[in-house]
Amino acid sequence: MYKLIYAFRSTKIDFRTILLAASIRSFAGKLNECPIIIAYNDEHTKISHEHQQILKTLNVSLISFQLSKDFHNDFFADFVKAAGIIEKKVYNETENLVWLGPDTLIFKEPTHFLLPEGIKIGYRPVHHINIGSLFGSPIDDYWNLIFRLCEVPTERFFPMETHVDLDIIRPYFNAGSIITRPKEGLFQIWWEKYQQWHQNKEYLELCKVKPANRIFFHQAILSGLILNRYTKNSLLKLPKNYNYPLHLHTQNSRKDKPKDFEDMITIRYENRDILENIALPNHIKTWISKELSKID
Repeated sequence: MYKLIYAFRSTKIDFRTILLAASIRSFAGKLNECPIIIAYNDEHTKISHEHQQILKTLNVSLISFQLSKDFHNDFFADFVKAAGIIEKKVYNETENLVWLGPDTLIFKEPTHFLLPEGIKIGYRPVHHINIGSLFGSPIDDYWNLIFRLCEVPTERFFPMETHVDLDIIRPYFNAGSIITRPKEGLFQIWWEKYQQWHQNKEYLELCKVKPANRIFFHQAILSGLILNRYTKNSLLKLPKNYNYPLHLHTQNSRKDKPKDFEDMITIRYENRDILENIALPNHIKTWISKELSKID
């Protein structure tokens, strides 16, 4: 059984996918040889021979799938399906499935990805409130629906601080940095419920009022399902040098905002310009330039 398995989905096998895999192999320390699995929708993704060779060198496993046309207008349906497919595949192969957004990079050994006994979920909060629900404020119609569909007991709510703007919200987990126990089946339930609920009439009406409700539906129902299944004592909040959003660094309201990025374990960056223009440590900048030259 593996200590952990890294997993992510790719809308296309591009520099982000390869760079994440390469960062694991280069910087993840004792966890750098753990399996990496990428799931992708083969209707839209064609992998070049060159990229296939790079992924083979990095010892990356690929899983292809297709998405029903019923989901073609949904922003993250493939993201949820990919998580469910991979979780089912690795059910008996690891106790720690690390699900990452494809714009993640790993800079140091991510020891917190090895969940302690008794912990079912490792997480980071969302970067900012967006569609989230302020703790202590009335629950709006959208979150009332989410909590009702997911059958969330009210006693499961606890205050959660967003990473960047420091709002105190009801639990809203970042879907691009989650560690689970595969035998719990959370991601398979996530996909099952997504399929059931994505055409819910009440939900669709609320999306007309606020289009972002549709964009982040996957993340909202994941949060509801986690709260349905687990108490706070079963959850581990990862340190703030995990999943650090480089692309929001200038908006960071924290007094302890990092002055440099020497202590970062994992980061998010959203687009290539961020990697090329932000002042990362020299050895990281050099490594990124070298790896991108292989990919381009």
